[in-house]
Amino acid sequence: MEEPLIPLSKQWLNLYDWFPDGKQLLLSQQTSDSTIQISALSAIPLQHSEPSPRKIAAKADHYLWEPHFSPDGRWIVFLDQSTHLAHTEAIIYVTPATGGPWIRVTDGKFWDDKPQWAADGKTLYFISRQGGFYDVWGIRFNTAEGKVAGDRFRITNFASSSLMIPNNMGDVALSITRDKLALSMSQVSGSIWVLNDVDQ
Repeated sequence: MEEPLIPLSKQWLNLYDWFPDGKQLLLSQQTSDSTIQISALSAIPLQHSEPSPRKIAAKADHYLWEPHFSPDGRWIVFLDQSTHLAHTEAIIYVTPATGGPWIRVTDGKFWDDKPQWAADGKTLYFISRQGGFYDVWGIRFNTAEGKVAGDRFRITNFASSSLMIPNNMGDVALSITRDKLALSMSQVSGSIWVLNDVDQ
């Protein structure tokens, strides 16, 4: 039987992961100033739970999405989306699970999204539009030292509209297991038609 974890609220919540202890949920939460922050929410039913989500990472005018724990539970990877005048940046960061400094993983030159940890915690996978089409890329991350190790590298090469990762990231999901990768794909086609006698 379903039980509420928080009272009904007009603020937007999106759940992404469980805490390693299985007692809390990791989520993106809209705040009163429309910023999206990363928060922790008790997974214990409402009558016994914390009164509201607890902030882990936030920055004014930034929108933090897709938080996921590293396999060892020490780190959280997330997407930082922010708008600067005429363009929008999407940058992947890692932060300690307890909160703290943000460690930059990608440079913001391309649209990077949907970060996920490898099962061994040594690689971060993500979707990027670096080559014109969206593809899955990876980058090594040293969890012992808390820093990126090396340059990004390409995993897939979908350079055709006959089979591609959709341009709308809202329609895309990426999932990683120990030896498999699953993601949303689409086939795009179009036709040009001529209509005769349109003036009759």
